[in-house]
Amino acid sequence: MDHIPAPLHPLYDTLKAPMLTRTGYDHNLNDFIGYPEREGWHPRPADDWRQIFKSRDPDFLAFLQRWLYFGLLECTSGRQVNISSFTEHGQYLSSQKLLEHAHECWDLKPDAEHIRAAMRHSTHIHLHLFGHRKLPETPDTHLPTKIRLQTFIEKVPTVDPRDPANVIATSLLLDFLSNFLPHRWDRHLQRSVNDPKLLEPRTGPLWRDLEKNGWCPSEIAAMVDRFSVSGVFFMTKIRPPNAEEHQQGASCAYYRCGLRQLNDATYQTKHDSGCLGSCGFVHAEPEKLASILVDKDTIPLIDASTEWSNQQKTREIHLDPWYVAKSFVAISHVWADGLGNPNANALPRCQMARLSRMVQKLTGNKKTLFWLDTICVPPDSALGNENEASSAAQRQRVAQNQALTKMRQTYEASDYILVLDSWMFLEAESKMTDVEKLMRIFCSGWNSRLWTYQEGALAKRLFFELKDGPYDVDQAILRIREFKDRSIMYTIQGPLLIQYDSLRGFRDQKPRNVEKIKFLAIALSFRKTSVAADEALCLSTLMGFNVQEILDVKAPDPTVAEALANARMKKFWTMFDQIPLAMIRFDGPTLPENGWTWAPASLLLSENRPLDSYRCFLTSSTKPANRTNLGLTVELPGLTFRSSVLLGLEFYVEDEDHTIYHFYFELTRYKDVARPYIHNHHGLHREEICIQPQEVASSNTLAFIFDQVNDEQNQVPAHSSHITETGILVATYYDSKSGTWNAKKLGHATRKVMTPPTHNDAEVIRSYIQKSSQNQQDYQADRLQYPAARNGTLLCTRGKSVEKETWCLK
Repeated sequence: MDHIPAPLHPLYDTLKAPMLTRTGYDHNLNDFIGYPEREGWHPRPADDWRQIFKSRDPDFLAFLQRWLYFGLLECTSGRQVNISSFTEHGQYLSSQKLLEHAHECWDLKPDAEHIRAAMRHSTHIHLHLFGHRKLPETPDTHLPTKIRLQTFIEKVPTVDPRDPANVIATSLLLDFLSNFLPHRWDRHLQRSVNDPKLLEPRTGPLWRDLEKNGWCPSEIAAMVDRFSVSGVFFMTKIRPPNAEEHQQGASCAYYRCGLRQLNDATYQTKHDSGCLGSCGFVHAEPEKLASILVDKDTIPLIDASTEWSNQQKTREIHLDPWYVAKSFVAISHVWADGLGNPNANALPRCQMARLSRMVQKLTGNKKTLFWLDTICVPPDSALGNENEASSAAQRQRVAQNQALTKMRQTYEASDYILVLDSWMFLEAESKMTDVEKLMRIFCSGWNSRLWTYQEGALAKRLFFELKDGPYDVDQAILRIREFKDRSIMYTIQGPLLIQYDSLRGFRDQKPRNVEKIKFLAIALSFRKTSVAADEALCLSTLMGFNVQEILDVKAPDPTVAEALANARMKKFWTMFDQIPLAMIRFDGPTLPENGWTWAPASLLLSENRPLDSYRCFLTSSTKPANRTNLGLTVELPGLTFRSSVLLGLEFYVEDEDHTIYHFYFELTRYKDVARPYIHNHHGLHREEICIQPQEVASSNTLAFIFDQVNDEQNQVPAHSSHITETGILVATYYDSKSGTWNAKKLGHATRKVMTPPTHNDAEVIRSYIQKSSQNQQDYQADRLQYPAARNGTLLCTRGKSVEKETWCLK
């Protein structure tokens, strides 16, 4: 839309969203949600609503635009909207006047509660309209005869009747308001409407646009998580790297880019683009490299003033040992761009000359020294196999270990880190705005890899090589922070600064390891590596741990591909005495060994890791959990109960104070032993995944453990019918010897007190619980026969609250 700045060379001019309405909203600022009835869209049967949606009635589509776009804008600004100001050529919706309209409303004081209600309702309706639903469909038999429009949208899946351009326009308006309103006068109005739910993979129109333009699914997945709707919309106008290959069907997925998966056997080192490929390679002599790394115990550096084109004079790469007074440039690159070499410490002469010119231009010194991993770290091929007894192979192995243990020192000691990314070098130029250059940087291939994170995080000064020279990232961010352009402030600026801080802010992290690993878990969540066993090395480098201890780990079973990676990650976690409490909510892949199933096998993006699993670390809680060799020990309140029947998505538990809690459960572990529960009721066939706790932990005792408690008092917030309490559900048994509850996590759960509006439902549930108590067995009802529930099995039982217990997650 027009209020968002465009890149220098956009793929298209602007989004053309049809202007469907000729009249404005009715200016009722107090009742946004009641607008459908005021417009004549009264409650009606679900089938009638289905027909209206299917027919895409023009009057209905015009009404939706009036309500969800102009109605929202009026209710949040407190000022009537002249829709002609938002019309282009009489037929398109234009947001060019949005910034002006917002600024003119700056001094108005509309009711904050009404603004919050309008934002809440519009976001909720918008999300449900284009398909984001967490709750199962409600069968028509469980709906009133006539239902309001908003109830139909929430309860009944249907195809969004709006065209994609209007869906995007509404998303952009919500994003703008979520940034503008807090700046204006009420920070409590800030909402996370730029949540990835707005851009659900493969369902949102922006995702489809990016894919059509040639972005890799893994790049899109990271983009829609890292940036707001405005930022993603900006990127739809930029040509991506490797567009043709992705458009032709490269073997990519949301967790992996097929074009960036490296194989040493097929890897090809590239010549400079201006070279015919006949210049030959120049090598670093292995023994001289080992001498600097092992004997002199320092970092090897390359002299940029070398005459690389003179084959007689320069037969090999001369390496200088680093000492504290020497300044140098460390080069950061992605091996997929062709600057690597898995077979030798060697590169084409043309590439060495190009690198030398770049670092000389950066520093203004022809005799600059620089470091490059391809030349300065012995490759695996020089080591022979693990049992190789030759002295040369053993010396190279020691030298490689030395180079890896000195990685942190290398990046911290360098005066500059110069990043080479082929997309940035070919496409980005100084004429572009800081916003465009930074958006490109944070969406680049370099920003998606594991090893490059530490290079960017530890740098004193970080530069990117563009088409026409080096670009100072840190100085650019200072300019962005001072920028007062409202088209940037209320759209792209916030997420852009967050991305910078997630990279460069690591240097400013508190010394506590508990906080550092939370920061890293978030920062690495969309990064990838071709060698899984490298992750523990990189994490240890960043944490400042002894990397040699990780290198000394041997794979317990060399025939198992992930054995070395798992063994190294286990060693990494043993270096912590305390772990962030948030770890108990982590749903990515964990280590398979008993006592370690709480520990992430990887923090990186993978096929087995839900896209949003890192979000558990976003909590501000500083409460830690204690790591032991028996498991992760936490002291938290909870609610214990028994279940000898299949456990489904919902269940009810009554505590000793006769309070009934309604639980929603999401199974995230042990899905291999889950089983389907089939329902047939009035011709409606449905299947739900359930689990038998006894089969998981040899115990039918379950516990809901609260994970959001007061850090100081270790207490759960006071019960309220308006509060949804979150936690994890575990199968557990009490160990009298240790005085702890040994627990195996099943998944996430939320609970809410049954409220007066559901009093009749509460009585039905209470009667089920009574039957359970009388029969001394759990009561399981078919929820399709229970009007208040939607589907699945229904467990009704009694439980016991515990204020503080010690739980050991196995």
